[in-house]
Parts: sequence; structure tokens; C-alpha cells
Amino acid sequence: MPVYMVAVVKKKDKQKYNEYIAALTELIESFGGRYLVRGGRVTPLFKGTELERRRVDKVVIIEFPTAAHHGAVLHLAGVFGPRPPQGSRC
Repeated sequence: MPVYMVAVVKKKDKQKYNEYIAALTELIESFGGRYLVRGGRVTPLFKGTELERRRVDKVVIIEFPTAAHHGAVLHLAGVFGPRPPQGSRC
């Protein structure tokens, strides 16, 4: 059963973000993940929402074939456990 990851993105350093996303995209695709949405401008529909307060740059939705595939990507990307050494692929 597919699972979906929804992420809100706030870019602080565009160059570092682009480098990270390039490496992360390769990892995501290697585990069968695919981007469904790589949104541009975010316009909150209601005042006082979390998206409005955080001034989010974009919303990303990624589909994975299973929860195990999703978990593997999170683990390898350093979301769970230690982050990879600087300069590594992730």
C-alpha cells in the first residue's frame, strides 16, 4: 500500500537546499519514491494558520510504494539516527 510524505519547506540557503535536494531526490527515487507535488508559492487560505506564521516557501508531496521504503529513505537521509558525514551523498 502506498504511503505519502508531506513536507513544508522553508529555504534559508538556496545553494545548500539545491545540493541537498539533488542528493535526496536520487535517494528517494532509488527506493521507488516519486514526487507528486513540488509546489511553488504557498498561499494560506486562512489567517493565523501554521503555514502563514512560518512563511513556507513550498509544499512537497512524495509517494512511496510502502511504509518500509519511506522509512528507509528517512533513515538513510539522517532523519532518524545520526546524519551522514558532511560531503556524503545524502
